[in-house]
Amino acid sequence: YIGHTLADAQGNLYMSGNDNAAAWLAKYSVKTVPPPPLPSCAAFNYPNPFNSRNSATTMHYVLPKAGPVQITIFNLVGNVAKTWSFRMGEAGGRAGVNEFQWDGTDSLGRKVVQGMYIALVSAQAAGCEATFRLGVRH
Repeated sequence: YIGHTLADAQGNLYMSGNDNAAAWLAKYSVKTVPPPPLPSCAAFNYPNPFNSRNSATTMHYVLPKAGPVQITIFNLVGNVAKTWSFRMGEAGGRAGVNEFQWDGTDSLGRKVVQGMYIALVSAQAAGCEATFRLGVRH
């Protein structure tokens, strides 16, 4: 007989019952399973799409802890349009919500062509990686 089973945040099982419960546990060697990881970050931009000729889009992302961050914008054939790097603890590399604006320019300061782009937010030290789509129109 096992009365009640509870699991704590670390995945440890706690069971109420009599001596038969302990024998059952020993016989079947119940092992605890850690809880599934929570999503480590979320990322998006607004507005989306945006008109890069007269406005910018704001990229938002959430880091579970502070760490260096690299954000790369790719076109749909995989070419890098622009990359940003933020150091741990500075704006862009802080724990919690971070945001910055992209004006639709490439790494040489030229406006990118109209179309879809992919943003990759990578903060490996913070356990975070996310992708999202951006639409650029003129």
